[in-house]
Amino acid sequence: HIVGGDLTYRCFGDNKFEISLTVRRDCLNGSPGAQFDDPASLGIYDGSGSLRTELASSGVLRMTFRPDDTLNEVISNNCGLIGGNICVHTTTYRDTITLPYRNDGYILAYQRCCRNYTISNIIDPLTVGSTFTIRIFAEAIKACNSSPVLNQWPPIYVCGNSPLHFNLTATDADGDSLVYELCNPLTGADQAN
Repeated sequence: HIVGGDLTYRCFGDNKFEISLTVRRDCLNGSPGAQFDDPASLGIYDGSGSLRTELASSGVLRMTFRPDDTLNEVISNNCGLIGGNICVHTTTYRDTITLPYRNDGYILAYQRCCRNYTISNIIDPLTVGSTFTIRIFAEAIKACNSSPVLNQWPPIYVCGNSPLHFNLTATDADGDSLVYELCNPLTGADQAN
């Protein structure tokens, strides 16, 4: 079951982009049937949201799962609460695609079901998935610009009634100015889709 993840891109020149999709799943509280996708299907849309069927395989970049590129991270419960440790299984999918220049750029999106049953602030988390999306603007294609990359992952859980100190900074190889904004997460796929 999905804990989190992100989507980034790196420009190689000549409209070639390396796409990286990192997915994090719960090793302990997830369904045994909720393994990493193989392949992970990433939709390629134009800036208005229309699937670009002439790209990749009918508008879908199928990114192969590499089981040797996974990491299990076990985190001890230090909140003084009843409960066991937390384990997060992380993998990164990578592929390269050519994206011809478009005035409206591209939107890349990956959806996956679901969250684990231990989440208490989402109604029916076993039916709520996640969507990871990133926009490649026309200016990024022209200038061969790459996306920022998070410096570290946010904490998996926070202890109640305790301050949270977390540095959510990113690094941008192109030296771009970065602006942060909080937003509601996008709901993703469900068990049927």
